[in-house]
Amino acid sequence: MIWIVLGVGVAASVLALRGHVITPSSASAAPPPPPPLPPRTPTADGATAPAARAVTDREALARIIRSESGSHTADEKLAIAWVARNRARKAGKSIAELVCSPECGQQGPGRPMSSRRDPLPQDFALADVVLAAPQSIDPTRGAWRAFEPALQDKLVGKDGRHKLTAAAVRERWLRDSDHYGNVGRWELFGPRRAPAPTAKRPPHRPQGRLV
Repeated sequence: MIWIVLGVGVAASVLALRGHVITPSSASAAPPPPPPLPPRTPTADGATAPAARAVTDREALARIIRSESGSHTADEKLAIAWVARNRARKAGKSIAELVCSPECGQQGPGRPMSSRRDPLPQDFALADVVLAAPQSIDPTRGAWRAFEPALQDKLVGKDGRHKLTAAAVRERWLRDSDHYGNVGRWELFGPRRAPAPTAKRPPHRPQGRLV
């Protein structure tokens, strides 16, 4: 079960995943949002990115949440935040290195998820909760890829970036990943699972009287 309630402040964040509850306490209050960004520089894709300041994992994840799922449901936001965390772990990078190096911006070569939009306080609140959570309560069960099939088919061939249909994306990803199910509009994929062990059949014993 996933139950998430997010207020505009970090102190109002509550997350319960599979019976676990994580809530920031007054003793370990989460840091406030980062200071205002310095003058921003346009990127090649038309976005703007932080300049002259290192981006933290907290900010990078909040930017992903806002950029990839700003209008989505709470469960969809939670899923994409975990996918980002898992993808960075798989790549052996920090989240900031994954999507904001050398700069934040639109999804594209070298940046597997968009980080172009400035996050809101509730995005920082969700990022704090996901970053603090143990891996064992990941509701996506380790998914590291996600896409929206309906949006993929809507944009294919129209913007120069979406070149494959949803069916083609699914077929390509299934070559080295397993399908992990859906969370709202998101379709999730992750590492191949080991096949379930085959139960051994007991040896055949002939029926009848022993002689």
